[in-house]
Amino acid sequence: MRLLARSLVFSALALAGFNAQAAVPDAANAVFHDEGMAVPLHNGVVYIYDSGNGAMKPALAVCRNTTTKAEVALPASGCADGFEQGFIDPTSQQPVGEGMGVSEFAAYRLLDASDATALGFTTRDGRKYSAVLIANQPGGSGVFVSLGLVSAEGTGRHGSRLVPLGDRVVPERLVFDATTQQLRVTFLERGPNDSMASPPGKRVQRSFRIKGGELVEVKATQRKGR
Repeated sequence: MRLLARSLVFSALALAGFNAQAAVPDAANAVFHDEGMAVPLHNGVVYIYDSGNGAMKPALAVCRNTTTKAEVALPASGCADGFEQGFIDPTSQQPVGEGMGVSEFAAYRLLDASDATALGFTTRDGRKYSAVLIANQPGGSGVFVSLGLVSAEGTGRHGSRLVPLGDRVVPERLVFDATTQQLRVTFLERGPNDSMASPPGKRVQRSFRIKGGELVEVKATQRKGR
């Protein structure tokens, strides 16, 4: 499915005060999977675009001098005057998506490291993992937050399938229970009748066990918001 993003700037409400940067070193260059599509992060961010016939490919954002065509990395503040935003292939460093609008590239970003968005832990069998939250803006004003898992062994580039948590949810905490060997994520979401413009107030906790480097949901419990 073609991914569209009308804006590559995450709203302050959507990120709830979090900046989109690498959460932990092990996850910053991991390859996750979202609905069968590879999401290879580069320093905590990647843009996905349709290169034709439904073939989704990764790209990195740059600012290109309109006169000299020299390229610099895209800063969080956006391109300065005299520069325009463009995209390059992560491997060849060659321009991609010529003639395509910025809105046709969907951004995936790690959320800043905190107790709510990143956690390193070791399971009973001695395996080390990093759990992280990733924000994706595939189109419109939505910012969809997902939970991912990375093995901290070796290069740490083997990411799991992403588990969606919801649109513009507010992360509260990530915890690994050494007794039950389960990973728990707690966040705030909106109720079915709440406007997306209103702050989320419904607290949700979801639990996962780890099987073969993937997250398998055990149960989901909810309790009334504050």
